[in-house]
Amino acid sequence: MKRLILNLFGWLAGQVAKRYQVKIVAITGSVGKTTTKEAIWLVLKQAYKAQRSMYNANTEWGIVASVISPGFEPAFTSSGKAKVTLVQMIRLKWKGIIELIVKQRYPDILVLEMAADRPGDIGWFNKWFDYDVAVVTTIGDAHLEFYKDRGGLVKEKLSLTRKLKPNGLAILNGECEECMQRELAGAQRKYSFGFANSNDYWAERQEGNKFVLHGLSGELRVNLPEGRQFVPAALVAFAVGEEFGLTREQIALGLAELQPITGRFQVVRGQKWTIIDDSYNANTESMKMALFSLGDIAQGRRVAILGGMREIGSATQTGYEQVGQWVAKQVDLLIGLGEEGGLIARSALNAGMKQENVVKIPWDEKNPNVDSAISQILPILEEGDTVLVKASRALYLDKLVARLVAQSKN
Repeated sequence: MKRLILNLFGWLAGQVAKRYQVKIVAITGSVGKTTTKEAIWLVLKQAYKAQRSMYNANTEWGIVASVISPGFEPAFTSSGKAKVTLVQMIRLKWKGIIELIVKQRYPDILVLEMAADRPGDIGWFNKWFDYDVAVVTTIGDAHLEFYKDRGGLVKEKLSLTRKLKPNGLAILNGECEECMQRELAGAQRKYSFGFANSNDYWAERQEGNKFVLHGLSGELRVNLPEGRQFVPAALVAFAVGEEFGLTREQIALGLAELQPITGRFQVVRGQKWTIIDDSYNANTESMKMALFSLGDIAQGRRVAILGGMREIGSATQTGYEQVGQWVAKQVDLLIGLGEEGGLIARSALNAGMKQENVVKIPWDEKNPNVDSAISQILPILEEGDTVLVKASRALYLDKLVARLVAQSKN
């Protein structure tokens, strides 16, 4: 019954999209979806009436609500997933019906972040919507726990391109070999983005957070938030902006508004040390990006407080091994939280990190003892440290971040 109701709302949202002939930019991938969505929206709203799915409303219900009621703000489950309450559902039904009967004001473009947690998720979206642009940020190990193998995950995410409109555009991460090598059903045009100059859209770092973005129409000089993970998002926004006819000046104005989202590589500078709050989520690829960005930013010691990564399934063992190896190269002090943080610590030690630079601290995600963790962390931090805090949101490291930020100001 629940699935039947969802499908009825999916049909209603699809009819609304057709009624208003809205252009849709659809985004999926393992890392960077939300930041990419925000960057694209900031650019497009310089010239269009554009709206994006809010927060992490990227599930079936989140997308349905975002199409029927652009700007919809979802409720959230205890795990942070977007949900639609019964009252919201009733309102959405009537709003959708009214939009079909009496023409309302409606955006020109919708920028929608679409999750592919399980097989068939993208296929469900494709059943109701057609896209003008399909973006795949990258394909890593996130959500692999629900797939038989990596090939199934790749196939699922790339299936977004199947519902591109005639002459629609696929934008793919050029550093994702599986993305570039596979045939894309439905995509007549394809652009790549990445740091390498072999891509259609690529970035050249000048100094600090200043970059030159290279696109099909020429160069774009921008200042981006700290952290190299904002660069791919800016490149995609550059490509989408050009696709919709924006000038480079308009694109630059949009990207100038790009800011970190809470819990996603948010840099907080205190009097004692700098805290990088990346506690919202974690998988192998996002860990790598965060660790290398820590190296870009840090002035003093590079400190990483790391915990578990969820939803990487069969890649769990290799994922923790890889993170530990990167830590050994990029970090001066590792603080591993809980059992999974201990796996990272063991891998870092095996990769050559010195024992005195590795600390393991207990952390029970069901009942985290923040006071105990803080009492062990504070004595080993030094003035001038840059401290990265990262794990999946199920570990509730946001509580630890709040305490560290408060202590850094004392």
